[in-house]
Amino acid sequence: MLRLLLIRHGQTLWNAELRYQGQTDVPLNELGRRQAEALGRRLAGETLHAVYASDLQRAVDTAAPLAAIHRLDIITEPRLRELNFGEWEGCTFEEIRQRAPAAYQAWLRTPEQFSAPGGETGAQLRTRVQAWLDEVRARHAEQTIAVVAHGGSLMTLLQITLELPSEARWKFRMTHGSLSELHLYPDGWAVLARLNDTCHLDGLTG
Repeated sequence: MLRLLLIRHGQTLWNAELRYQGQTDVPLNELGRRQAEALGRRLAGETLHAVYASDLQRAVDTAAPLAAIHRLDIITEPRLRELNFGEWEGCTFEEIRQRAPAAYQAWLRTPEQFSAPGGETGAQLRTRVQAWLDEVRARHAEQTIAVVAHGGSLMTLLQITLELPSEARWKFRMTHGSLSELHLYPDGWAVLARLNDTCHLDGLTG
């Protein structure tokens, strides 16, 4: 069994301001850094064989305390990046809802087909996450690896492995700094063992 510990990166200023962040390389804010430290402490007792992270700064910096504790290098992976939101990046959710209501609804209803101007579709995100997953399953059979990425790429990973429709992404919550766990078996069977575990973040505030 391949055991994936799925970690959403810590909070950034744009997260706090409810802005589309996408592939804009926004760093962690102070709360995000404390979330990363708490996550590292939470998983200090685990046996990890590898730590993967999106190559965006907020993911790498979230992975850093965990990798340091386990004396592992961070394997940066561009295919784990967030969905590219193109011209929407930097805009708040409310600004897009008001400015482009039809496009906003299309994003909610058909995320697999929709792309913001200059961005990518959910199907394109799925293709790159699937390619990464295929390599990881071959390389890390019977191991435990940490995967530090983004809401979009982690939800897509669940969508692929649990055979869910694209709109199922709206039925899950992954808080910044949260821990989820996915078990992948050699016969292709997948089990979601835990979702959005945030007990290590208790007491942390902005």
